Amino acid sequence: METDKRNFLLLRGLMREQRHWEKFPQLLQARFPEARIITLDIPGNGLHYQCLSPKSISKITDCLRSELYSSSHVGPINIIALSMGGMAAIDWMCRYRSEITSAVLINTSASSCSPFFQRLRWQNYPAIIKLIFLGHQRQERKILELTSHLHRNDTDLLER
Repeated sequence: METDKRNFLLLRGLMREQRHWEKFPQLLQARFPEARIITLDIPGNGLHYQCLSPKSISKITDCLRSELYSSSHVGPINIIALSMGGMAAIDWMCRYRSEITSAVLINTSASSCSPFFQRLRWQNYPAIIKLIFLGHQRQERKILELTSHLHRNDTDLLER
């Protein structure tokens, strides 16, 4: 692969969609003008909100690969993935090594490395359980509070 012709795949996590990257794809494109920047949504989220979410990371990976290759994609990819998107990236790298050039994994975890109770702060369990019962706007506010110290009260970001 030529260094000036990179392919970047951006993957978000649970209950998130490509829209949540905000301006990052445009900033990445400005840094790598010849690159192809690809954003995909996990089934059950974003453009695929009406699809059933797969019950395993490997099935999520298979759905993402299928969508990527149905879009006439050619060549290896560099993945930038967040949270559950990172779990799919790890699975992808393990099963289809030749398709991935590099990966940046942000706030992800792997069940093979540690049990869930070591991957989530126990202090957040009550707030995470409450998310199930909150309306959409309150869910988003709580997720922002749990995941960002810098922007936890940013109403403009919450609206977007």
